[in-house]
Amino acid sequence: DKLKIAKNISEIGFPEKELDGIENAIKTGDSHQIIAPSPFSGELSYILFHPVKINATDSSWSLCTIVPTVLVSDKVRGITLKVAFSSLIGLIILAVSTWFVARSITRPILRIGECLKRFAALDFRYSDETDMGYIVKRGDEISDIFSNVADMRNKVCDLLYLLTDKMREFTEASNTLMNASSNTLATAEEVNSVAAEITGSVKADMQ
Repeated sequence: DKLKIAKNISEIGFPEKELDGIENAIKTGDSHQIIAPSPFSGELSYILFHPVKINATDSSWSLCTIVPTVLVSDKVRGITLKVAFSSLIGLIILAVSTWFVARSITRPILRIGECLKRFAALDFRYSDETDMGYIVKRGDEISDIFSNVADMRNKVCDLLYLLTDKMREFTEASNTLMNASSNTLATAEEVNSVAAEITGSVKADMQ
């Protein structure tokens, strides 16, 4: 505004209650900031005074910058909306990632734990379709663990079946041996009885 040229700060139109603070800041070479109506447009503005050093003079100079608050508010509002939108996108990505981790990693590991608990309780029954089948098809480290657990289960079951068969064979052999022993004992008793009869007959004849 050409009409403001060569005017002092009181004549330019700055608020009277702010004049002392502005003058002191200019004289001492300090920065100063106020929020007041612009002396040029009348809009509420941020008015900033920043000291400027001019080598050719010893006088204190200050650069005044006036920025309407509405411009700053619009910028802040735009930044706030961008930050809020970015935060929302981040939360969605976090939720999807958490769901993926829970489904792809945590859930299979929990299923492994459940299978091992049943195996520890000597319960080797499981459904390939519901417990391991759908995970073994993944082809990653988790599926390798499941495959090893399934292989362990099969080998332990084979060992138990083998032990069961051996125990059955041992039981049958024991029963056969017991029967043979009983027959042998009965035969021995019969022999002793016949021997006793013969001995008695011999003694009677000798008398």
